[in-house]
Amino acid sequence: MRDFKDTLAKSYEREKRCYKQILKLAEELHAVLSERRPVSEIIPILKNKNRLMREIESIEELIVEEKKLYRDVPARPADVARIIDEISSLIEKVLAVERKNEILFSTGGRSVSRSREVANLAPEAVMAKYGSLE
Repeated sequence: MRDFKDTLAKSYEREKRCYKQILKLAEELHAVLSERRPVSEIIPILKNKNRLMREIESIEELIVEEKKLYRDVPARPADVARIIDEISSLIEKVLAVERKNEILFSTGGRSVSRSREVANLAPEAVMAKYGSLE
C-alpha cells in the first residue's frame, strides 16, 4: 500500500500549482475584460482554465482512497494540512477575481472587438459559447 500521506502531499502540491496558474489566468482574463480586448484573447484563457480544472479533477480521482485514510486518522499530518490550507487560500483568491470578472461580463463588456471589426456581443452569449469549452 502506498504511503497515503506522501501521496496526498505530492498530489496536493500538483493541485496547488494548478490553482496558482488558474489564479494567473483569472487575473489575465480580468485585464482582458477590463480593457475590452478582443474575444479572441478570451477564448484561450478559458480553454487553459478548463484544462487545468480537468487536471485537478484527474488528480482528485487518483487520491480518493488516500483522502479517506486522511480523514480517518486522529492526528492529521501537518504538511498535508498546510498544503490544503494553501490551496484553500488560492481558491478564495480565484473566486474573488472571478466575482470581479463576472461583474465585468454582466455590466461592462457590452461590446467586444473582434480582430478589426467590432461585435456587439452580450456577455451572456460569450459565456454560454466559451465558458465551458472542452
